[in-house]
Amino acid sequence: MIIASGQRVSAAFLRSIYGTDWDVWTPTITGGGSGVFSAGGRWRRIGEKTVIFAVNWTVTTAGTGTGSVSWTLPTAPSRARRWIFPGGHEIGTGKAGIYSTTFTGGTGTTVDRVRYGGATNLTGADMVINMLIQFSGIYEEA
Repeated sequence: MIIASGQRVSAAFLRSIYGTDWDVWTPTITGGGSGVFSAGGRWRRIGEKTVIFAVNWTVTTAGTGTGSVSWTLPTAPSRARRWIFPGGHEIGTGKAGIYSTTFTGGTGTTVDRVRYGGATNLTGADMVINMLIQFSGIYEEA
């Protein structure tokens, strides 16, 4: 690493090079109807704008309704492209190939949809008690 003449080595400068320590966050999950979730994740920034994360949810009260499920990341992703986050689940049937996606027209920290089986949106009615859902991924911050 070359430090320019007059450049100060500060905590912010070092974070821009090396990133941050692992931190925790609690995503907000919406579209689950009356579903209640226990959720938590860990994330870390690498360099200036690369974020890696892993998150788990457990459905503690089954959901209802046909609203599409969405959730929040720890920081806002770049909306210049879609981001796809592979996932997995335990409990519940027929949800093979579960993943989450952000939309270029989306806003803020929201992961706009959870999908399975190609492009079927996961809804509140799909949320069964004790269902465990996991996602992990890498994205560029806005």
